Formats: sequence, C-alpha cells, structure tokens
Amino acid sequence: MSVRPAPNLKEAGVLLLHYISHATNKILLVKTLQIQGIRNCDQWIDLINHHISVSGRPKRLFVVINPIGGAGKGLHVYYDTVEPLFKLASIETSVIVTVRSKHALNIAESTDFSHFDGIVIVGGDGLYQEILQGLTVQVQKKDGVNYNHCDQELHKLNVPLGIIPAGTGNGVTRMINGVIDVRTAALNIIRGEHHRAQVFTVYNNNKLLCVCGLIFAYGMFSDLIKRTDELRWMKRLRYPFAIIGTLMKRKRMFQAELHYRLSVLDSMNEGSSLAEWMTIEPAIQDYCCIYALPFELIPKDNHNIVNPYGQHVQLIVCTGCSKLAVFKSFFDFLMGKTITSKPGSLEVIKNIRDFKLKAVYGIQDRSSSQDVRNTALDHLIDVDGEVLNLETDEIIVRLQNSFVPLFGCRLLEGHQQ
Repeated sequence: MSVRPAPNLKEAGVLLLHYISHATNKILLVKTLQIQGIRNCDQWIDLINHHISVSGRPKRLFVVINPIGGAGKGLHVYYDTVEPLFKLASIETSVIVTVRSKHALNIAESTDFSHFDGIVIVGGDGLYQEILQGLTVQVQKKDGVNYNHCDQELHKLNVPLGIIPAGTGNGVTRMINGVIDVRTAALNIIRGEHHRAQVFTVYNNNKLLCVCGLIFAYGMFSDLIKRTDELRWMKRLRYPFAIIGTLMKRKRMFQAELHYRLSVLDSMNEGSSLAEWMTIEPAIQDYCCIYALPFELIPKDNHNIVNPYGQHVQLIVCTGCSKLAVFKSFFDFLMGKTITSKPGSLEVIKNIRDFKLKAVYGIQDRSSSQDVRNTALDHLIDVDGEVLNLETDEIIVRLQNSFVPLFGCRLLEGHQQ
C-alpha cells in the first residue's frame, strides 16, 4: 500500500510498511510492519513506492459526498475513515459535497473526468444511480449517440466507480465488495481492481428515463417507495413502518401486458444474441409486482453467488402470491437463494436481456379517493429505491452488459452471500 520512514526514526533506518490484509468475511484491514536496519532509506522508499504506483492503482480520484443520506454521516465517514486511507496511499482527491436534489446527476453529466482515475461515491444506492445516469448521458452526448432510442447501442463507461457505504440502502457496495464495510470499500478502491458490471437502461415516452444499477420494480415495490417518501418525517423509521403497513393493507393489483426477450448463447461468435420477443399469457392479466435486479445467480456447490458482472438476469413476476411471498423472493435473491416458480402465483423467467411492460388502465371512479390514488401509483416505478414518474403507459427495460467498471472484487471463489 505504501512505505514511509517512521516518525523521528528515519536516521536510525526504520521504515513503516503499510499493507492491506484480508481478514474473515471479506473484511480488509490495514496493517503496519516496522522494518529496522535499513540503509539508504530514501532509495528504498522511492523504489517500493515506484513499484506500487505502476500496479494500476488510482492516483487521482474525484469524490462526491452526500451529506444527508442514510443517518447523515457521509462527511464523517469520508473525513474520519476514508480520507486518511487515501492519504496513506498517496492518492490525490478532488472533493465535492452535494447541496441539493439531483446535484450529483448534474455533476456527473457536466464534469470532465478525463484527468481522474476514478469516481468515489460516498453515499448509498441513490447517489450511485445519479452518478451512473449522469455519466452515461455525458458519454453518449460526447460520442454523438442517440441515447433516447431504445434500440441504440450505448457506448460503455470507462471511468471506474467506487462506492463508500454511507446511505440508507447500500446494496450495490455489498455486491461488489462482499460486505457493507467502509474501510473495506475504501481499500478495494486503493487496490485498483475493477470489473465491468451490468445495468438496466429504462425508456419511457420514446426517451431514456433513467439508468438503473440495483433494482427496477413496478407495482408493490414502487407503491412501498412512494409511501416511504410520504413518511420522510419519520427518518429511518419510515422503512419498517412502511413495510409493516404494506403487509397489513389489501393487496393492490394492476393490469398489464408483459413481453420479454431471452439471451441466447451464440457459439459462433462466442457471445450471446437476442431471441424473439415473447409474451406472458394471457396477454393482459393482473399482477401484484414485477421486478428485476441487474445481477446473475451463479450456482456453486450447494449455494448461489450473486454476480453483478454477468450476461443476463432473472425477471420476477408476481401474480397470485401474497405480499409476504414477494418480499421473501426479493430477500432470497439478495442472499443467493434459488427462487422457485409457482404457476399462477410467482414466476421466475431466467436468461432475460430485455423486457417491456404496458400498463392497462381501466375506467376509474374519480369520486373514489382510492381509485384516484391507484391511478397515481400506476404511473410510478421504483429505480434503485427512488420513485420515478412515468409519462406514458409503456416501459422498456434493456440490460446493458459489461457497462460500468466498478472498484471491487469478483467474489466468485468460495463466496456465499
């Protein structure tokens, strides 16, 4: 990681070697080894630091901090824990603190990152989504890509992103680091290892609505996120309160058409191709929730590994199952457990690459406050824990493979979520 003379002991030939050590459960630690009897300390320091600096590790990082996300500890997390580690690794940083809603989105879309080796996100899944979307739009505009056309191939991102968990939801950092731990996330960024993750691009009304890095959901989960927004005065307590309220209420159903395309292995090109569009029959039916996560479950021994670097995903379609069963399927997926299809209740469609959903709005009684609320809920989706409004009734979701480089480890050997 770095080497430097021991304070007040340089003339005595004492050096301090700081290195990253693997603890249990994917936790990383910094340890220090004191080396004595070294002659020509400066030469050894220069030699060791030179070899460290050419190993692909980042030298300059752009840091974005959300000061109010989660428990409002973003600034403390960065300056108390992360910044000292970056300084120890001789990494230069440029830090900006968000001051308003969607500030990070504007930063990512307008900032020139060509002189940085990566972007560090100090926050949660929402901040990651804003940076991801803003950077995606910037790259497409720069390269002259019509990113609003759903069939247009998007140019991939080249600036690695690192996530320091300091938000309410920290799902993405758990996937790429194997654990939600501030120090481990920072040390993985310092190590410089990064891999390309897949994301969703979501289109509505013939334009790109958003880029999604953790979850796309329509129905029960978007209803839940809407309710948590209404309960912001409760702060972090709003989440368990909203979940309990959702479970106690009558299940809300919606009608929709659902189409999807599968990823088909292409042996000739050593990659994958797209099959024809398929429709879930009957063409129009009642749903409770439809959701997908841009992660792949890879079987290993007697468990699955949740892999954010795969080539396809699962689409979870909930029709006749209970709300509790919907929650269970979601948490089972995050824990790497296999979700079993139950016809007429819950269906798991594997090897998905694209899907599109068209809501069917029935005749509503405008004198009924519940009907009015249901109509409003039908125009909402959940993207990475944030609720977004739809302009039209059709949503198209595309999986973008190997789209964004993320600092972290692959977690494919001997890892069980």
